[in-house]
Amino acid sequence: MSSFVAHAVVGASCFALARPKTFKQSLPLLLTAGLLGLSPDIDYLLLWLFDWRPDPRITHSLVFVIGAALVAWSVVRVFSAGTAQLSLFWIFLAAAVSHLVLDALVGVTQNPIAWPFITEGFSSPIGILPSAGKPNIFNYYFWRNLIIELGIILPVLGFVYSLVNSKTAFRMSWTALIELGIFLTALGFSLSLSR
Repeated sequence: MSSFVAHAVVGASCFALARPKTFKQSLPLLLTAGLLGLSPDIDYLLLWLFDWRPDPRITHSLVFVIGAALVAWSVVRVFSAGTAQLSLFWIFLAAAVSHLVLDALVGVTQNPIAWPFITEGFSSPIGILPSAGKPNIFNYYFWRNLIIELGIILPVLGFVYSLVNSKTAFRMSWTALIELGIFLTALGFSLSLSR
């Protein structure tokens, strides 16, 4: 499983990268996209509060993330007097689906992505990202894996952002080279740890 930090950052980035220019109040929408990136892990809240985890983990399915994005979009429509654009739904959906993608890239936990049609779990055969580890301020592995994970994710997001927003190819090429170096270093650490 990826860390809550990565899930929130990637979810929020879906909005930051694709937001239509017509949104005036973007901070609440950015936070909503970040929360949607975290939303499948609501089963941890059920575990902590009620000592119950659904089996299979239906919160890690496409049905759940589509529902979560639809609910968030509907709430925004209500509070914006029905002016929320359909494009915002697609941004929210990308933010929620990003959770499933990051978890698959860890390659450890099998999630029932196709539930209720198929209850078997799926995961990537190759773990590119390190597992988050138990979130604890004193857990060395949590911090080490978080740094490696962000060393892989942030350069990719930075590269995509520079592609979307760069005014000059020269500035983008230098940014891309720096980000590629950070990415390859973090990926090398991640792959060497998985041996």
